[in-house]
Amino acid sequence: MTNISSTPFSQFCWVDLMTPDVAVARSFYAAALGWEAREGDPEFGGYFMFFNGDVPVAGAMPNMSSGQMPSAWRPYIAVEDAAASLEKVTAEGGTLVSGAMDVGTLGTMGIFLDPSGGLAGVWQPKDFSGFGAIDDPGAARWFELHTPGFANAKTFYEDAFGWTTSMMSDADEFRYATANEGEAQFAGLNDTANQGEGKYPHWLIYFGVASCDDAVEAAKANGGTVMSGPDDTPYGRLAVITDPGGAVFALMQ
Repeated sequence: MTNISSTPFSQFCWVDLMTPDVAVARSFYAAALGWEAREGDPEFGGYFMFFNGDVPVAGAMPNMSSGQMPSAWRPYIAVEDAAASLEKVTAEGGTLVSGAMDVGTLGTMGIFLDPSGGLAGVWQPKDFSGFGAIDDPGAARWFELHTPGFANAKTFYEDAFGWTTSMMSDADEFRYATANEGEAQFAGLNDTANQGEGKYPHWLIYFGVASCDDAVEAAKANGGTVMSGPDDTPYGRLAVITDPGGAVFALMQ
């Protein structure tokens, strides 16, 4: 496991899960990804963290939205000033779900919808910078927006967060851009308008695994549903899973 101490601003620094059954999520992700669920702090509404070894890799909380928000994985972008970033979000056509809010001494967060409807957050780090590891087995490896509103979303992230993007493919049947920092790619934007996978926008989080096939079998044995894969691709062996609470994520070997 390659430990990291912080994430560059404007890149994804954390992910968390809203789930209807915390106990089921704890056991499911322990089996599928080998995570340990630590105890949460009651001060933060039951929010807790998943660890891989001794490093934090994700968070989770009960979904108490009374059906207003689906159970889902949500990524957070590291920012220098959460309040200023959220002002920029609204100026560029995004919608605030929750404004800047201090989380104890850990940092300041906010949640928004991009103009295409994709749900994400911002995180201004203080005592907690986010991922303890990334791009390894047991940690987040890739972040991919699936949206039929591709053009608006691409422009939004470029303008609101200063992303530099490049088109990997610009054909109607497959339109895809990557967000880049120098030579490194850190996120993808996938146009689903003509892909027949459903119209609702969402960020798909890819988690690294040592064996995609083993992780798929563990997910199925613990109440998960396989949506696609495992498949060999130029980017690794991939599968898409729905967890027992209805949240969708991907596996990448």
